[in-house]
Amino acid sequence: MALELIGTTVNRFEQERDRASLLAALSDRERRLEFVVGRLFSAQEEERRRLSHDLHDGVAQTATALARLLEGASGKTCDPLQSDERLRLASIARDLVGELRSIIAGLRPTLLDDLGLQAAITSIADILASDRYEVDLQIDAPTPGLPSHVETALYRVAQEATNNIRKHAGGPCRVLIHLVEDRGAYCLRVRDFGQGIKDKRGLGDMERLGHHVGIQVMQERMIAIGGSLEWQGSEGGVTVTASLGASYDQ
Repeated sequence: MALELIGTTVNRFEQERDRASLLAALSDRERRLEFVVGRLFSAQEEERRRLSHDLHDGVAQTATALARLLEGASGKTCDPLQSDERLRLASIARDLVGELRSIIAGLRPTLLDDLGLQAAITSIADILASDRYEVDLQIDAPTPGLPSHVETALYRVAQEATNNIRKHAGGPCRVLIHLVEDRGAYCLRVRDFGQGIKDKRGLGDMERLGHHVGIQVMQERMIAIGGSLEWQGSEGGVTVTASLGASYDQ
């Protein structure tokens, strides 16, 4: 009896030791994965920055010069048809410049680099408002001093969440964008009051709506900086909440 008890105790000890070893290995693997994901996002942002600069300094400048050249040339011909055609081409070049600027802003907003997170999120709200969304913007967070990769992650979450609203809310609606700080912890909440999820079976609804990839990317961005992201959907709209504790990855 004593030997059986000893044997049982030893087996339990070995099982607990193996379990602890497995948990440690899984934890280490998770940390490594988070590190790799973080590096991938950093590399992606650096490539976005490079591409936006190349487009701004190359194609956008060339298109602007072309528009000016065509506008100037339109007044140097006596043929009204040629003049009109040159003005039409100049208008097309101007439209191209506008589209390029929108692409450049999406790749890497200069506001984020120059003025920081608050200005960049305010810009997102302004763009929504210009498209007839009723935006309730509240920023109560001293964002200056946040590491660049943290600002970038929070900005990209706000950007992706509002892009999802444009695609799936069913048209202009009321939108809340709140960024608050409490003792070093940050919370970004984006909520729409659109058509929402038609039923409550969870992630399957998001998959059918085409949201799941965007949600997953937002979650991975937050995990990479030591935060978390949750979403809640109902018939009354969708809420995305990104949380970052005071001990986030700096």
